[in-house]
Order: sequence, then structure tokens, then C-alpha cells
Amino acid sequence: MADGGPRRRVEVMHASLGRYERCGASQAELVQVGRQLARLVSQAPGFISYALLEARDGMLATVSVFETEAQLEEADRLLADWLAAHATPLARPLATLRGEILVQKGM
Repeated sequence: MADGGPRRRVEVMHASLGRYERCGASQAELVQVGRQLARLVSQAPGFISYALLEARDGMLATVSVFETEAQLEEADRLLADWLAAHATPLARPLATLRGEILVQKGM
């Protein structure tokens, strides 16, 4: 970890995947918004990771990982409220999946 502290061992993690249509924004604009969202969500309790992905088909996806389902739901609400209040290349997701992570390595 960047702070040099020990890694937390989390038995069960929860993730949400959001799928977005790309709205003609440049990659630089997407990176800027992604960094703002990552800063916001990383302050939420139970945060493990956040990523913004650009797919080859022009679609975008976000991946949020939290320790508990309740923390994940709260973070998703936080992100949705922020997106609704700010003009960004990401609108409401076309689809959202949430669930318990069954297998994971590397975080």
C-alpha cells in the first residue's frame, strides 16, 4: 500500500459494475472525471478499489469494490448523486450489476 501500512484481509467483498455509453468525450476528459470519482469514492467507508474502463466498442464501465454490501450501496448512491449534480461525460449507467465477489486475486 502507498502508506506503507499492512494490507487488510477481507474475507468477503462486494462489487458493482456500471456500463455507460461513451458520449463523445476525449480520453483526457474521461480520465479527469474518473480521477474525481475515484477520489470521491475512496473516502467512503469500506473502500477497496475503483476503476474506470474504456472498452473497444466505445462503451465505458466502472468497477467499485467494497468490504460490505451496505458500504457498496452507499458508495453507489454517492456516485449517482455526484454524477447527477455535475456535467460529465458519464450519465446514468445503462446497466448496473452488483454482487459478492467469489474469487479474486491481487487486491
